[in-house]
Amino acid sequence: MIEIYTPPTGACCIDLSCQTLSEKDCIALNGVYNGDETICSTASCDGTIQCVCAETFSVGDTVVCLVDAPWGNPGLTIGDIGTVICGGYYSGGSILVQWENFVDGSGLNNCDCNPADLGEGTDRWWVTCEMIEITDAPTCAADFNNDGIVNVSDLLELIGAWGVCP
Repeated sequence: MIEIYTPPTGACCIDLSCQTLSEKDCIALNGVYNGDETICSTASCDGTIQCVCAETFSVGDTVVCLVDAPWGNPGLTIGDIGTVICGGYYSGGSILVQWENFVDGSGLNNCDCNPADLGEGTDRWWVTCEMIEITDAPTCAADFNNDGIVNVSDLLELIGAWGVCP
């Protein structure tokens, strides 16, 4: 008798929902495979990034940059605002952030969790867990320095950026 191989299945998180699939099928759908024989009732598909940063961040969190030029990128500075995309094992644990008003990112957007791979985007940059913190989304377009108030500091930011765009 010929036996037909059936690959093991497990919980696969796709767009914050869970399906029982093989690892190959899960990856093909850009899902996060939770392991063989895992079940959806115990899988965490809520967007929490479990692979790094002690589950501090979730997909879609608004974060603020706490350092100037993270990993040598001068296009990002303290106070820049972004949205968490996913997590990765790079340099001991990193978060991929889609930054507002930023175009100096790299094409290295392969995530290890939440979701597995998002393609490319030059508005994204990896940061370590200590380089960002969760913040409220800015609510005022005139608050150029994102300090929560509109004042002369915002006007100076605007004047400092005046001129020909790159």
